[in-house]
Amino acid sequence: IKKGKNIMKLISPSSIKYISGLSLDCVYNVQFKTRKIGELPEPKFAGNVQHDYIDYKYNHKATDQQALATALLKNKTDRTTDMTKNELDKIQHNIDFAMNYLSSKTVEIEMRVFAKYDRTYYKQAIGGTADIVIMNDDDTITIADFKNYNNPTTNDLLKAYYQTLVYATLVRDTHNVDIKEIQIVYPSQEQVITLPYQEVDITTIKTKY
Repeated sequence: IKKGKNIMKLISPSSIKYISGLSLDCVYNVQFKTRKIGELPEPKFAGNVQHDYIDYKYNHKATDQQALATALLKNKTDRTTDMTKNELDKIQHNIDFAMNYLSSKTVEIEMRVFAKYDRTYYKQAIGGTADIVIMNDDDTITIADFKNYNNPTTNDLLKAYYQTLVYATLVRDTHNVDIKEIQIVYPSQEQVITLPYQEVDITTIKTKY
């Protein structure tokens, strides 16, 4: 982002490593379930396929077959070998769990949010795309994210919590809504982790340890 002779760097919530002033017991007390399926084929690839599948279903009104084929084609460069049926079944399991989670909810997929905070530590803007924004019946908002891991850790969850808290703050500030909670969804473990929304002081965001 350029302004005059100055260049303003956009901070992505996915790059955040630390936010001070938060209570993190809710994260450290989480017990992860054992995954319900075998090892995912390259979890990042599986996660990208699931992400794109949901995007095609909700934002492009694709059929199940169209969405899966397009998502696989888009991400095929991330694969070094052909996909086996067993691997595809594992990805399909995670897609099915994700879609079942979303099925009874009013959602917006990939909501773009951006804000300039003049008093930030970095004197920069922050923004990106909130993957799952859920409109609750009580007019509050839940911010959710899907994470595909074979064996998630507390550090994985903490990073996801930081990321979704910032997205929640951006959604709140740009759309003038109340945030109810944060949900991190692990399809491989068939586990939905609900965490409290906490006020985020944007000035304390750090992208380096």
